[in-house]
Amino acid sequence: MSDLPPGRSGQAVAVVMPVYNAQPYLDEAIASILAQTHADFTFHIYDDCSTDGSYERVLEWAAKDSRIRVSRGAVRIGPSASSNAAMAMTDAEFVARMDADDIAWPPRLELQAKALRDNPDAVMVGSTFRLIDAEGRVLREETPSRILGSAPPFAHPSIMLRKSVFDAIGGYSPESDYFEDADLIRRIATKGRILVYRQPLLELRFAGQNARLRDERIEVLRKIDRLYNPQRSASASSGRDGRPERISIMPFYSIAVLHILALQRPRLTRMILRHADLRDVPRLLAVLSIIAIANLSPRLARGISHAVSQLREWISGPRLGSQDLLCWAPPGQER
Repeated sequence: MSDLPPGRSGQAVAVVMPVYNAQPYLDEAIASILAQTHADFTFHIYDDCSTDGSYERVLEWAAKDSRIRVSRGAVRIGPSASSNAAMAMTDAEFVARMDADDIAWPPRLELQAKALRDNPDAVMVGSTFRLIDAEGRVLREETPSRILGSAPPFAHPSIMLRKSVFDAIGGYSPESDYFEDADLIRRIATKGRILVYRQPLLELRFAGQNARLRDERIEVLRKIDRLYNPQRSASASSGRDGRPERISIMPFYSIAVLHILALQRPRLTRMILRHADLRDVPRLLAVLSIIAIANLSPRLARGISHAVSQLREWISGPRLGSQDLLCWAPPGQER
């Protein structure tokens, strides 16, 4: 039996997982949660109107394990809303997020629940992760040195949070599709400390099927731009002269990185010249250089990215010490 404090429902730990057309990786994701060393949890799966048999497969798993709870909407509602729907299925004290194509390592729930129990001022705990491809081959391992940067050093499906704090901040924003994870982390960080296990507790799958690559590029870029420019509302798509507002350069970089990981040529240069805000010259030149290398050879660009990551770890790794559990905060907040 677990010695974790009970939630309002009497359940201390729950896992939530939104699902949309998650084949052929769904079985691995579910099996990895059911194989956790901390076995006392409920597993809440919300299917967002899958059409590839994912929902039927989830029901088969639920028939075999009573910890699984399944819900399905009448119409597809998208990433942010389906994430909220999955979270609404539980009132457990600690809730872990899982994605339907990733793999959780066996001690994940045990370690993360212990971290939140032992640190009452912590509101969320994540971990570093391994990035894997469609066949499960390791593309790269995110290093702990990322904790010294401004971006979260953990993946969205590696987090566990306090459900009460999630509810207090209003959950996932309905305007945050394509960056619902970064928006949530930024808001929840104002409520308490965010902890990070330096050891990987998740394998994050990248199979080149990311929604940011599938969906209409300009729509995706404008939505991601609101992450970098929170003052822009969802309706602010036109400037004062009535023409579409220029997009900051960083969303183009985000999309380019996804192409590089998928070993695809980004081919974003013309789109940048047509739609990007060109006034940030240093960043503009840096992003154009990265895209130029990737257009020449995506494999070379990915290799350079890996080398930079290893160099960063070699330089800054000693500053982190040897402790297993680290603390991260966004820029402007104390760590």
